[in-house]
Amino acid sequence: MRIRISPFAEKDLQESIEFYNKQKEGLGDDFADVIDYTIERIKENPN
Repeated sequence: MRIRISPFAEKDLQESIEFYNKQKEGLGDDFADVIDYTIERIKENPN
C-alpha cells in the first residue's frame, strides 16, 4: 500500500519536528520516528 502525504502536511510535520527539537534535543526526532512507525502500521493493516 502506498501512503500519500500532501505537501501541506509534510510542511506541517517538518515544522513540528523542528519545534520539538528546539524544545528538547532529539524530541523532534523521536516524534518523527513515531510518525514513521504509525504510517508503516497503516500500510501493514489499512482496514
